[in-house]
Amino acid sequence: MKKLLIAVSCLALSIGANISISNAAVFDSVIVNIKDINLATESGQEKLHQRITHAAKSVCGSTIRSEVSSLYELMQNRSCVEQAIAKGMSDSGVNVATR
Repeated sequence: MKKLLIAVSCLALSIGANISISNAAVFDSVIVNIKDINLATESGQEKLHQRITHAAKSVCGSTIRSEVSSLYELMQNRSCVEQAIAKGMSDSGVNVATR
């Protein structure tokens, strides 16, 4: 299995407010709309984290052992999700304390 490469970028934050999360190995991507989130509040930052997490899981594949064919795939998917979340939060420009 190819090593999953993550490419996460911020798109149109100055005019829009979307974050793109993609898995470059299979060219899947998800746009995370953040226009309706107040990133200056703790609840807004939590909502951002939830949306990025959901998007990362949809792009990277299952992180549940019974839903994957091998332990290697499970570890790759989990690594992909962790990297995508970290990069998505970083690219959003929000400084959030480590969870």
